[in-house]
Amino acid sequence: MPITKIIIPVRAQPDTILAIYLLKYFGTKKYPGIMEAKIYKDPNAGSVKTNEEHIQAGEILIDVGTGPYNHHGKKNQTTASLLVAQDLGIDRDPSLSKLLRYTERDDKFGLGTISKDPLDKTFGLSGLVSSMNKEYPDDPDKVVNTIIPLLDAHYLQENRRIVELPKIFDELSKNGKIKEVKLQDFKAILVESDNVSLPGFLRAQAGGQYDIVVQKRSSGHVNILSRPQKNREKILLERLAAVIRTSEIYSETGKESEKTYEELSAPGKINEVPNWYYDPATNSIQNGGISIDSTPPTKIPWEHFSEIIKIAFEKN
Repeated sequence: MPITKIIIPVRAQPDTILAIYLLKYFGTKKYPGIMEAKIYKDPNAGSVKTNEEHIQAGEILIDVGTGPYNHHGKKNQTTASLLVAQDLGIDRDPSLSKLLRYTERDDKFGLGTISKDPLDKTFGLSGLVSSMNKEYPDDPDKVVNTIIPLLDAHYLQENRRIVELPKIFDELSKNGKIKEVKLQDFKAILVESDNVSLPGFLRAQAGGQYDIVVQKRSSGHVNILSRPQKNREKILLERLAAVIRTSEIYSETGKESEKTYEELSAPGKINEVPNWYYDPATNSIQNGGISIDSTPPTKIPWEHFSEIIKIAFEKN
């Protein structure tokens, strides 16, 4: 019997919403039809029919009745979302770890948002769920289906960071598309890839905490990003901007630039090298950026960029 209803006892809470998300997105093999199932409130569900009878009627109970997904009265303190995750065999998925920890903290201790700042509490997920319940007290389906895309977006980003990007990095390394550049004070890396999430991964702790990431796209465009510095001044890219523009002029004309250092290191674009944009706000140097438009790709040979990086950041 396809599942057509998901029944909860009262208003939707972060824990029950996550439990429903897990059932809908990971439980379709066990519960055919559940992706389209509607959510209803019924505090008396399970008092007349057994859990098996509810399942046969196309209904799944969460936190009500005697079924496997009611965490109330369990010997060991748990949550509905963890019970669902364990039943589906996904409780050890690292991409779900933060979601499961969040709903546990929210359900057990009422600390979905720890900050006491009123704005944080109002606009934290727990606060927004509470507002949704007050606005739509008799429509749990609307509340749940409004919040689920947020949970799914988090899961997809976590999975990309923990699973997908490390695999992509390993594959690029095997294919010679990764090159590290040794600098005295910084860690730099050159990568050939069209994956726009890769620079963020490489600058994060999981990806090696590289201070400078130089990414070449298959179109020939090259973008350079730096890692945000929390405990020290940001990496200055003025000199790198000047070296790149000098190299671009030489690659284009075969002649040395006659511009001053101040002109070559200026923020924004300069007329002589319009395809490079130095952005101090994001501390990046872009040849097209993420969304490449009509910006021409650089004419600087890719193999020259490791030397350009060394020249720009050498001490002498």
